[in-house]
Amino acid sequence: MGKWIHTTPRMRLILLLSCLPALTNACAAGYNTVYDGLCFKNFGSGVHYDVAKNTCDSDDGHLPRLYSQAEQDQYWSVFHGYYAWTGLICDGERFIWDDGTVATYTNFDGTVTCNSGNTLNTYINPSYGKWYQSDGSQDTNNAVCAANTRSWICDTYYLLQMGKSDDWCYLFITSLTAQPAAESNCLTQRAHIAAIHDKDFNDYLKRTAVGYGITNGLLIGLKFVNGKYEWNDGSEVDYTNFAPGFPDESFGECVTMGINLKMDELGLCHSTSIHIFSPTWGSATGPALCDYALMDLDKTKKVTVEIVFFESNSCCDTLTIYDGLVGSTVLKTLSGYYGFTSIKVTASANAIRMEWNAKSGAHVRGWHAKVTSA
Repeated sequence: MGKWIHTTPRMRLILLLSCLPALTNACAAGYNTVYDGLCFKNFGSGVHYDVAKNTCDSDDGHLPRLYSQAEQDQYWSVFHGYYAWTGLICDGERFIWDDGTVATYTNFDGTVTCNSGNTLNTYINPSYGKWYQSDGSQDTNNAVCAANTRSWICDTYYLLQMGKSDDWCYLFITSLTAQPAAESNCLTQRAHIAAIHDKDFNDYLKRTAVGYGITNGLLIGLKFVNGKYEWNDGSEVDYTNFAPGFPDESFGECVTMGINLKMDELGLCHSTSIHIFSPTWGSATGPALCDYALMDLDKTKKVTVEIVFFESNSCCDTLTIYDGLVGSTVLKTLSGYYGFTSIKVTASANAIRMEWNAKSGAHVRGWHAKVTSA
C-alpha cells in the first residue's frame, strides 16, 4: 500500500505540504519579528563568516535563509543599514542553504555561477539589497541571525506524533500541482513537501489521502539528483517503499506515492499494524456514516484497535467498536473530546468492526486509530 513510482517534474499531482517542527511560542529574547512570524537579531558587525555562523548556531538560530522576493524585501526593509552574511553556499554544483535545502530563489547583482571553483560566501549589500560574494575567511560583515519561530503553525497544520515523524506539523493541500511549483509553494511557508522516514508515516499518508478522496497520486519530496536520491529538506534517505519495477529513473526524476486503494488492504495479513482515520481527517469532518471492517486472516489472532486521537461533538458524533464483522456486541463507544490518548479495544477473535456516525462533524478533527493483531 502507498507504493512509490517515478514522475516527471511537470506531472501534476496532489501536494502534501509538510515538515515544520513544533516550535516555540514567541521570539527569543533580543529577536524581533520581521517577516510572517520569523525572528531576526543583529549581533553586530566586523566578523568573519564562520564566526557569524557559530554565533547564530550557539543561539539556536541560523544565518538568514531568504526563500522569496517578499522575504527579501521585508528583511532588507529592517536591515538595510547593515552588510550581513547569509546562509547561502555553493556545494560545487548548485547553490544551497546551510541546512542542505536547494536554493530556488537568489538575489545576486548579475549572474553568479555555482561550480567547483566557487567557494565564496554570500552577503547582502545594505545600499541595494542585492547579494554579493566574498571570501568569508578574509572579509567581515554583520552577524544577523534568524530563528524559525511561528507560534501559530500547528493551528493550521496538524501536529503529528508518530515514530520518526514525532512533533512535526503537516497539512494536506488538495490541489493538482507539479513538484517544482509545489516545493516553491512549501518554501514560502517555511516548509517542504513531505519526507518519509518510516512505514508508519508512509501508511499515515496513504490512509489520510484516501480519507480526503485523493486517488490519482500524492507528491512526496524525493528526487533523483546527480545519481542519487535526495529529500528536498536535506534529511537522510533512510526509508523507501518503491513499487515493483521501481525505482526506474527513465520515468522521471520525481517520486510520487500511488494511492489506488484495494479492498484487501484493509486486512492485516501483510502488515503488523495499519493506521485508519475518519473522513477528511485533520479538518472539520462534516456529517458521515462509515463502517470499517478489519480482519486478520490468521484465525488464531485477536485484533486490537488503539484510538490515539479522538475529537468529536458529544451531542451528535459517535464511534462504536463492535466485536466481529457482524453482530451487535459493542466493545466501546466513544464521543466527545479525548485528544491524544491511548484507548485500546481488543476483539474476542480475528475481526473487529468500527462504525463512525457523525451527524454534525462541525469544528472537530475526527479520529485516528492504530490497528494491530496478536
